[in-house]
Amino acid sequence: MIVYILLFMSIIVGRIIFTRSKIKVYTLDSEIPITKNFGVLVYCIVIGILLYLLVALRSVYLGVNDTLNVYYPAFNVANLGSWSNAIDNFKQMGHIFALITKFLTIFTGTNYRYYLMIISIPYIYSVCYVIYKYSDEYLLSFIAFVSMFYLYSFYLIRQMVAVSILLLSLKYVYNKKIVKFLLLVFIATLIHETAICFIIAYPAAHLLKADKKNYIIIISTYFISKLAPNVAYFFMSDRLRGYTENGIYDTSGSISIFPMLIYIVILLFTSYSKANKTYEGKILFNIVTLGAAIYPFANVISDTYRLTIYFGIFSILLISKAISNISDRRNKVIFYSMIFLFYVIYFFTRTVINMNAIPYEFFWNSGFV
Repeated sequence: MIVYILLFMSIIVGRIIFTRSKIKVYTLDSEIPITKNFGVLVYCIVIGILLYLLVALRSVYLGVNDTLNVYYPAFNVANLGSWSNAIDNFKQMGHIFALITKFLTIFTGTNYRYYLMIISIPYIYSVCYVIYKYSDEYLLSFIAFVSMFYLYSFYLIRQMVAVSILLLSLKYVYNKKIVKFLLLVFIATLIHETAICFIIAYPAAHLLKADKKNYIIIISTYFISKLAPNVAYFFMSDRLRGYTENGIYDTSGSISIFPMLIYIVILLFTSYSKANKTYEGKILFNIVTLGAAIYPFANVISDTYRLTIYFGIFSILLISKAISNISDRRNKVIFYSMIFLFYVIYFFTRTVINMNAIPYEFFWNSGFV
């Protein structure tokens, strides 16, 4: 527990310390340069290093069992076998990820720890990059990220690599570079086939009006998931259907709907602050809407929640736009404090417990290198 407390304290204290040295940057909305604190860059780098170290040096027993029981055997297969053998035995993980794993063994040898240290870089880097580049309240974005998405890096390794690529595609959504956007989605899909669903983010970002209709979409998908649950099965691949039929994916409908409610509250708060009327706010609002709209199907097949990560992670930027768009200083402080406390409470009461991340253990304490 103390490790996570120190992490939150570092995010807060670091924000206070790194506040000097101004530089000029350009926003998407204006060609006029604005002054930005150079300390933000240093701040994002420092927090990024801390986040990375906790992922890279963690015990493999932290998180759900994927790191130890899925990626470790696959790493050994890739390490000890030939290139073709590694790919053949890594089919369920995706051929491209198999190639990446086999390639990394050139540098890691048989040391699984080195492999985890390398494969953890993309996710942490991309998150820190988009927070530095696009967040208006970077402290709050980091708190939101740690609270809701950070611990996925403990066990959803392959999917988080795909998420890191999709995060970088935001630039091309903003700038309406559809070819480059599609290219990144395609690359992410080669890593994790479910990333293909993010292709709908581009038309949704620009075609939806970011208004009341967004809430109608969410309500509609909720009722569809209740009245016609087979819709979820229709979009599943044969392999995923096999997981469901063999009981690997839970179909009890017992997963908590609380994360969806968080997305909805963020959307409502964004509407209240009118941040969804700005260009960037509108795009983020529409992307997060998709995450909230997909989530009800997690009550049909629990692992559907993984699809919402692709869209929901952009809420760490949306919440920053919403809070920064409040002009009244007193109200801003009140809302900021409430949101901050909520994220911290959510992390310590739900996230670390549900993701088997407490107590935190470094790899040298767990006896597994």
